[in-house]
Amino acid sequence: MATAELLTRPMTIAEFAQLPPSEGSRELIAGEVIEMNMPKPQHGYITTNLAVILHRFVHPRKLGRVFSNDAGMVTQRNPDSVRGPDVFFASFDRLPADAPLDEYLATAPELVCEVRSSDQTFGELAAKAAEYLNAGVTVVFIADPETETVVLHFADKPPATLRGADLLKLPEVFGDDFEVPIKAVFE
Repeated sequence: MATAELLTRPMTIAEFAQLPPSEGSRELIAGEVIEMNMPKPQHGYITTNLAVILHRFVHPRKLGRVFSNDAGMVTQRNPDSVRGPDVFFASFDRLPADAPLDEYLATAPELVCEVRSSDQTFGELAAKAAEYLNAGVTVVFIADPETETVVLHFADKPPATLRGADLLKLPEVFGDDFEVPIKAVFE
């Protein structure tokens, strides 16, 4: 496919998947490839905390899978979008245990977690949360390292802000068994 052709029409998911590796991160947003800077270590540290917290809850209960490291998920078609959430959880109800994992996830997970990078605005993150919710995600979790707060976004109710000793509970995703103090995300 000629480069000029890619510049005159939106890129598809299949074309995006065939791009050569990049130095940083990139996402496909409404058919346009967006290059991003590599996150700073604080971002990686908090992302790891989230992945570990979720994995420790999900794995022993055999509830599904926890993904991290910007694993790609489809959020829109025609024009196509592929986003790389920092961490996400997909239950075995939505993504069966035997589902292949060698393509971008086309099924919306129940939970998406994003950690705000220093170069991201709150408006950008709110728009990204809306995109995830429109794709069928149940809860979008946005952690802000600067304020050590978490904002939970839902499709059917206003966002909720949590901080410090507040308990993160995700009954929409995990029922009543999951409970973690917000400060644990940032420790």
